[in-house]
Amino acid sequence: MRLRSMSIRTLAVASAAALIPAAVALAMYTATATATATAAPACAQTTQGGSWQNTALANQTGTFTAQFDATPSAADMNGVIGLSNGSQTAYTGFAAIARFNPSGNIDARNGGAYAAASTIHYQAGVAYHFRMAVDISAHRYSIFVTAPGGSEQTVGSNFAFRSEQSTVGQLNWWGAFSEVGTEQVCGFTLGTGPTTTPTTPPTTTPTCAHTGPVPGQSPGCNFNLSIWELQLPIGQPGNPTTISNSQLQAGFTDQFFFTGSDGAMDFVDPGTNCVTTPNSTHCRTELREVNTDGSPAVWSASGTNTLSATLTVTNAGGAPVIGQIHDDPAKSVRPLIELFYTPSGDINAGVEQCLAGGCIKSTTVGHVAPGTKFSYLINYSQSKLSVSINGGPPQSLSSPILGVGGYFKAGDYGQSPSNASVNFYALNITHGP
Repeated sequence: MRLRSMSIRTLAVASAAALIPAAVALAMYTATATATATAAPACAQTTQGGSWQNTALANQTGTFTAQFDATPSAADMNGVIGLSNGSQTAYTGFAAIARFNPSGNIDARNGGAYAAASTIHYQAGVAYHFRMAVDISAHRYSIFVTAPGGSEQTVGSNFAFRSEQSTVGQLNWWGAFSEVGTEQVCGFTLGTGPTTTPTTPPTTTPTCAHTGPVPGQSPGCNFNLSIWELQLPIGQPGNPTTISNSQLQAGFTDQFFFTGSDGAMDFVDPGTNCVTTPNSTHCRTELREVNTDGSPAVWSASGTNTLSATLTVTNAGGAPVIGQIHDDPAKSVRPLIELFYTPSGDINAGVEQCLAGGCIKSTTVGHVAPGTKFSYLINYSQSKLSVSINGGPPQSLSSPILGVGGYFKAGDYGQSPSNASVNFYALNITHGP
């Protein structure tokens, strides 16, 4: 168990220096292509196991970019969008291929197999913007994707054309096919630019002041995330993806964790089709308190420990937990207190009465209409527990297990098979004697 000297850690929406320029995201190219031709506005719609949907494009023999928006019908479908020489009716006829894979992630073809630079989860009914930067003479391409409200992510950099197309000299069609589920592809455009040379992008570390709201910046630049790690609702069964404090500070975003239009730190949980921890069946996009070196934080209940936040629950369908104290893992795998926000706007404090779990006592500590900004304070000091809402008087909460230390968590921890979203404007932790 770690005891830490008095420190006040403030997470507030903040102003910041610029992040890595968008042009750097092109990964394998030193110049950014500009659109010079626009495809017909019609969308291509696939059917499950149906025919390939092929569309001609201007013949390409050098370097170019292709961009399009693709919307999967299900979170575990199997559908592709690719570039080819001539109209094709088989996977082997396509050189550069993007895929919504059956595991619920986005990947792309790299020579003889599908691969991805990182785990990029997709959701049903969401339009994802794809960008392919293609070099036909090198028989390679880089591919990027952007989720609504998120930053562009690299699916693959300098990927090889599919093995069967390793000598193709021109590309002049694009096609879409779904083996499982369906997909809609819209807004296909071509772009041309100067001849480019594959290169490694420079490493740029953003400098952020964390002092005020800056829409358009990453959460790691708007917020001081040095004392948090993030659990996402994706990953391997029983082992959700965790984003470290250093990754958060470097500007990590995805479709579940991003900066809102007003600069808030937005959390989204899908409600279903997610990866959970071994001790839970619920989806979550949630911060977990850590020390600045990234190690798990655990503190003593005999000191002063407070968690305060200003937030708006924009979608309460999943009845999310918006803040909690988890017991010291050496003592219990259960939370001491969870602050639930119900679809009706009730705020309930669920306090565990036994270390084994399953002994929760629920107390309504406030009511705030959905979509309304409010604040909370969870205070666990000198082994006494209380909660206050919107600066009101603290409401004392009792439990036989008070005195066990723990750590704070905050975000969007859904409690039902419905999606939820929570926007944070400030988050403060205080520890002391």
